[in-house]
Amino acid sequence: MSIIGVLGGICSGKTLFCSLMKEMYGYQIVYFDQEIDLNKTAMQIYNNWNTPTIITAITTKEQLRVLKKRNYFHLIYLDAPSFTRYRRYCEKNETIKFEDFVRLDDKQKYDLDFLELAKNCKVYLKNNTNAIEEFRNYLKQQMSKIIRPFRPDWDVYFMKIAYTVKQRSNCMKKSVGAVLINNNKRILSTSYNGTPKVMKNCNEGGCDVCKESKTLDLILYKCMCIHAEEGCILELGITQTRNTTLYTTLFPCVWCCKALLQAEVSRIVYCEQGNWDLSLKIIQNLIKYDQIDIEKYIY
Repeated sequence: MSIIGVLGGICSGKTLFCSLMKEMYGYQIVYFDQEIDLNKTAMQIYNNWNTPTIITAITTKEQLRVLKKRNYFHLIYLDAPSFTRYRRYCEKNETIKFEDFVRLDDKQKYDLDFLELAKNCKVYLKNNTNAIEEFRNYLKQQMSKIIRPFRPDWDVYFMKIAYTVKQRSNCMKKSVGAVLINNNKRILSTSYNGTPKVMKNCNEGGCDVCKESKTLDLILYKCMCIHAEEGCILELGITQTRNTTLYTTLFPCVWCCKALLQAEVSRIVYCEQGNWDLSLKIIQNLIKYDQIDIEKYIY
């Protein structure tokens, strides 16, 4: 189940991309143009939601708005170097000067909704070769991004939430977000790092340590900021943390690992490793831990 929109500059290889996806994975190709009935065509695609579909020639924000009504649609940006696209244009059409091609390219980007549409692309693909087989192999390597699962699994889902929580961090040294869940996949608490609520925020001068340029792990014991993992436990209370799973954007420091052990957290899921090798030794064989690369998951 997958509906993909493809966007790209002049002669970036959209037609070839669609053809290869049809050949390799059985995708049907739908061309959007000014003559179609947008809502009728979209409903036909939705009603055949189990048929993998690629939509090309998307040119307006209204077209994209209609397509984005479904969670299983996502937009891909296909690009190639300007001179490569210029050569393809001359081979396909009449030969023109490079500067004239640039004018055409700029017209598409700046006179239409192209740049606004491009902001919605979550996957970037490059087509900088003239060898079809090479491009085919490249697409196979990128297939986990091109054809995504219908919805994220639980680890990706909660980690995405942790990264949203991270945005509230007021620490000037390193932003971290964390989410604590129970065995029924219910969120128990969320937290981000920053100074205690009775103090000024770190970004307002509440922690002198974070103003220093020293490596964070060397001055951690002096830092006034409460860590995200620590905050999750404090918000919930240690009597309710047994056999829970913690999702954190950064692997816990030594301080937090001790707190997690005391709280009897049973699993840690993290993205970024950090520099605390001792942390790993502390929880080894005591807490299960898994690392995921959130950049691989496009939602």
